[in-house]
Amino acid sequence: MNALRAPSWPAAALLFAAGCAAPPWLMGRPLDGTPSIPPAALNETVGQRQAAAATARTFGLLSRELPALVDLEALERLDSGERVRLVQLLALRALDFEAMGRAIPRSDDLEHLARLSPAQGEAMRAVRAVALRDAGDAWLAIGDDRRALDAYRKADGLGAPALSFRVLAATGGVPSPRTLLRDLRETIAALPLRALRPYAELYLRKQGDDRATLERLLAAARQFSDTILMQRLREALAKIDDTAGTPAPPPAPTAAPPAPPPGVDLERWVSSGPTLSRRLLPLLASTPALLAPGDQSRDWALALQGEDPTSPAVQEITAVIDGLARRFGGVERKLGDLVYYSPDRYDGFLRAAAVWERVARPREACVLRVRAARWRDDPEDTLWRDIIACTRADPGAGDWRAIRRYVLDRAPADRRDALAAALDAASDAGDAPIARPAPAPPQ
Repeated sequence: MNALRAPSWPAAALLFAAGCAAPPWLMGRPLDGTPSIPPAALNETVGQRQAAAATARTFGLLSRELPALVDLEALERLDSGERVRLVQLLALRALDFEAMGRAIPRSDDLEHLARLSPAQGEAMRAVRAVALRDAGDAWLAIGDDRRALDAYRKADGLGAPALSFRVLAATGGVPSPRTLLRDLRETIAALPLRALRPYAELYLRKQGDDRATLERLLAAARQFSDTILMQRLREALAKIDDTAGTPAPPPAPTAAPPAPPPGVDLERWVSSGPTLSRRLLPLLASTPALLAPGDQSRDWALALQGEDPTSPAVQEITAVIDGLARRFGGVERKLGDLVYYSPDRYDGFLRAAAVWERVARPREACVLRVRAARWRDDPEDTLWRDIIACTRADPGAGDWRAIRRYVLDRAPADRRDALAAALDAASDAGDAPIARPAPAPPQ
């Protein structure tokens, strides 16, 4: 049986220039603020797509059957039975996306279902409302306020609850000083970390002392690199400890991902669920040999991209597949989207850097570490030591002297000597001593 191909959805382009020249706030953002995802090239005949859908259904390959039906829909060649089947598969895939915590594609599938079957869409009105609200949260988490607001407005039209503070966050509003602590806690628990800065200030002014709330605000302050706010939140948490606060419970263990039974046909096993990614992503992460260049790995990469192009995990693993096959333009595009779709840009840059290292491109890895450190812009970040080392080893990745000056210029005066020593220790033992800058004149 020929491999069943999913439509290709090219990722948004992002140019990774070397060194520190580009401003870090522009990185990880498609050029026009939206991912460029043109329609798939419909270069197969209707008969071929019908045969692909029928074959996939015969063999129980749900995640391969669905894209073939979507292609027939795009060609306006779905018959009534295929339409019913596509509605069923969209409902099943939405459940899989929900289990994986993928709010945006889940909502997209439910809205697609509602367009195909208005009666079933109306019956699922409440489910769609919450799914749209969750998708709005996911867009808000990556800073796409326009799409977040659009999702919230659609959710409101379907009767979703708890939208007022979300709309406020998506429109750049700030909470009222009269907001009750109880309402602040609920809002802080619901909103993405990126939106929590004004709520942190208000919660501290009101002397809130809920540990879980303070820890979430601390995670938010760490994400947007507000060192003063981090210190204030740590002091508030320390005060709770001093007054016999209860330590936070350990995190619940996560369920192990499903593993293929011994001797099973891998293509059949990974494709038998409504989504490819639920089974395939853990399998590729645990079995690097499957990423080797070839028709199978490339077909998987195309199918994963078509299924959920907003997933950082999909962008990461498909970038590795491209890199091992030396398709470096594809790596660059996918890593651009990886950063864009990562709620924490710092983490996104570091994940992207790890991909470049994995495919033996240390210069590109070093450049992205520079961008990660500049994004957080914390002179105490130990990542600067790695950056000094990699730019000294490869001057094409950046000017280590300029980077060293950049870090020390931003450090508090009483920390400069210690930081300079730490940065200098990152140098190779055989390098000449680094000249220290003259002390600044008294102000």
